[in-house]
Amino acid sequence: MLKKFLAKFKNKNYKRWFWQSVAGLLLLQSGLCMVVESAFLKHGGAATWEWVTAGTVSLAVFYAGVSLTVDGVRYRD
Repeated sequence: MLKKFLAKFKNKNYKRWFWQSVAGLLLLQSGLCMVVESAFLKHGGAATWEWVTAGTVSLAVFYAGVSLTVDGVRYRD
């Protein structure tokens, strides 16, 4: 099984799919955790600008992860 993976990993498109999908999934999960944290800020009594800024950044990270993950499918062999 490892030999099959390493043989495919020599392919440039497969390598791009692998790393782009991993990076996308990490960003997606991080963005989701950040969204929850901004919700805690909102309901914890933080200033409005704090949770709005945190929420905006977290949604940007989340959507970047979605975009990378979905775009990586193009390179899957």
